[in-house]
Amino acid sequence: MNDNLTAGTPAPLTQVAETTNNPSPRTLELAKNWSEDVKRLVETGRLVEMRELLEEVSQTLGPSDKLAYWQRIFAKPKKLPSTPASSVGNHANVAWIRRQSRPYYGQWVALREGVLLGANDDPNALRQQLQEAGTYPGAVFIKIGG
Repeated sequence: MNDNLTAGTPAPLTQVAETTNNPSPRTLELAKNWSEDVKRLVETGRLVEMRELLEEVSQTLGPSDKLAYWQRIFAKPKKLPSTPASSVGNHANVAWIRRQSRPYYGQWVALREGVLLGANDDPNALRQQLQEAGTYPGAVFIKIGG
C-alpha cells in the first residue's frame, strides 16, 4: 500500500482542545486515529465506510488541508450522463469490434461510430496519423486482443 496514505497526520490534540471547550472521547479518538482508520478502511476496500469516516472527521474536527485532500482523492466518482449520440457511437464501435476486429489482433484501432479510422501497433503513431488526416477528434482508441 502506498505510504502516502499515512501522510494524513491527525490533528494535534492541542488543536482539538483549542477548538472545543470539552472534547468528547470520540473527538479525541478521531483526532488521534483518523488517518490510521482511513488507511485500514482503504486497504480492506471499505470505501463507503471510509467516506463516512472522512465526513465525520470533517464535522467533528473541522476543515483542514489534509482532510480536504483525502476527501478529494476518495470522492465518489461522478457519473456523466450519456447522450443518445454517444450511446449510438459506442454500440456501433462494439458491433464493429465483434464483426471485424479479427485481422487487427494485437494492434490499436481508432473507431468513430463503428467506422475504422486507422490501425497501428503503436498508439502514438496512430494518433499522429489521425491528427495529420484531420480525423482525430472523437476517435476512440482500442487495443484489439493481446
